[in-house]
Amino acid sequence: MICYKARAVPWAHDGSTSFLASPDEMRGLLSNAGFNVANWNDTSEIGKEWFKAVNKRLAESGPSPLGFQVLLGADFATMAKNQVRNLIEDRIRPTEIICVKRP
Repeated sequence: MICYKARAVPWAHDGSTSFLASPDEMRGLLSNAGFNVANWNDTSEIGKEWFKAVNKRLAESGPSPLGFQVLLGADFATMAKNQVRNLIEDRIRPTEIICVKRP
């Protein structure tokens, strides 16, 4: 996931573990690590649509007993809210990056 000045990312309880790179920084990090980017696919719109569908399903039938809250615990609602807000405000850009290690 690529981020610009994000509010807390879902796994972070404070700023000490809330850090992501901008697209340019990520490309530099990958290059410095010896990778060539073969494909760069911004999946932000897919993420927004997924969250819309989840919110609709939750409004209609409530949370699944085996939903994300089972894995992420009591803070899941706040985590999900932060994630949606970051997506809507274009503060994060979920991105699929396929790289090839240079010889």
